[in-house]
Amino acid sequence: MKRIGLLCLALVLALGALGVGFAMWFDTVTVTGTVNTGDVAWEVEGPLTNSDSLGTLDWNCFFDLNGGDFVQMDKDVGETEVAIVDDHTFSVTIHNAYPYYTSHVAFKVHGLGSIPLRIWKAEFYDDSGALVDTIYTSDQYVYIDFDDNGDDDFEIWWGNGFGVQLHECDKHDISFDMLLLQPALQGQTYHFTVRLYAIQWDEYTAGPL
Repeated sequence: MKRIGLLCLALVLALGALGVGFAMWFDTVTVTGTVNTGDVAWEVEGPLTNSDSLGTLDWNCFFDLNGGDFVQMDKDVGETEVAIVDDHTFSVTIHNAYPYYTSHVAFKVHGLGSIPLRIWKAEFYDDSGALVDTIYTSDQYVYIDFDDNGDDDFEIWWGNGFGVQLHECDKHDISFDMLLLQPALQGQTYHFTVRLYAIQWDEYTAGPL
């Protein structure tokens, strides 16, 4: 009987220890507090500018943007129109276009959020809304075949802006040149759209993620 009593006592002690262990394992601690997070926000800021409008003599470039000769002509035929579509997108329309007509477009990117950002990439869409090209670095060329006949009608040289860090209220100038190539039709209206993307500064990479 003494041995059975000792065994029962040991069993009770073991169950007691096990119970304490479970109680500690399932104990709950509640912490309350407030976490304030930042935001990544920015916009393409107007006015967007171009080097040619009505009343301004046309510029031509012979024969491409890579080393071509820029010449101001004695005619006012073509016109470049630039317009903001939304905070991150703008459109370019060339009226009464002809081969070798060229123009220069400039705009600002304005940082709005509390988290610093970097301009990551630019997407180009033709007049049908189809994605033509995506670039991630400066000093890049983009070509557009507006009539899908296999010959490029349009050339864009993108100057700078990628990777520049912008804080709240910072502004950065970005610009590019564009040129109607020889296959372009005379007297036509050409339209394309550019959409910019920015990313949190410490997640930036100069290329696809």
